[in-house]
Amino acid sequence: MHDEHLPSASQQPASIDVHSVNYYYPGKVPLLAITNASFSVGPGEFVSIIGPSGCGKSTMLRLIADLLRPTSGQIAIGGQPPERLRRSRQIGFVFQDAALMPWRSSFGNVMLPLQVMRRAGKEGKAKADEMLRLVGLGDFRNKRPAELSGGMRQRVSIARALTYSPKVLLMDEPFGALDQITRDEMNQELLRIWETNRATLVFVTHSISEAVFLSDRVVVMSPRPGTIRQSITIGLSRPRLPAIKHEPGFFEYETQVLRALEGDA
Repeated sequence: MHDEHLPSASQQPASIDVHSVNYYYPGKVPLLAITNASFSVGPGEFVSIIGPSGCGKSTMLRLIADLLRPTSGQIAIGGQPPERLRRSRQIGFVFQDAALMPWRSSFGNVMLPLQVMRRAGKEGKAKADEMLRLVGLGDFRNKRPAELSGGMRQRVSIARALTYSPKVLLMDEPFGALDQITRDEMNQELLRIWETNRATLVFVTHSISEAVFLSDRVVVMSPRPGTIRQSITIGLSRPRLPAIKHEPGFFEYETQVLRALEGDA
């Protein structure tokens, strides 16, 4: 049996449109988590969502991914319902915890979605190896998660999300549990991968510096019930190197995001 054709890394990224979304967590007394939230992400754009704990950042990511359904309002990805893209495996999701199978090697973990999609033949295996090389783990394909550092495990998680060349990549604080040095390295690595892959990327973070360094735009959410307080365009040149964090313009953008978080914008 031949592999189904695997989409290429150059597959066109998709826009994301969130329009007047409300979301209540169900219960005896439903809890309003997100209220009247609207924002958009352009094709191939890197957008970070930042806000205080409990404001609905992760909930918003799950709504875009069709892991949750809005109580009211609409979300479209490339003009289509998120469910359609989720079912056709065009959405990649990277969680804060790498969530790897401990008994599988790096290669085995990256192969998992391709096996589920019945694309685990020759082409699929070549794709998994390509993605491991892309994230810098070509020499670690046979290592199990226990043999890898935290940063390496997240690289495997990113490679796994990229195996089927999603149009949209969603990342929920993927580096939040890492030490600062490793986190900075992973930020640089993520930009390199994104510039190679160019999926539309939505990244949830608590870190103002991380959001400014990575993003084309930073979407700032209010405390719960979360709504979109401001969308700040980051006009720093690319490719971005760590030295940019010492430039006055970087500090000015950090200040702008901080003011929006504090409600002073």
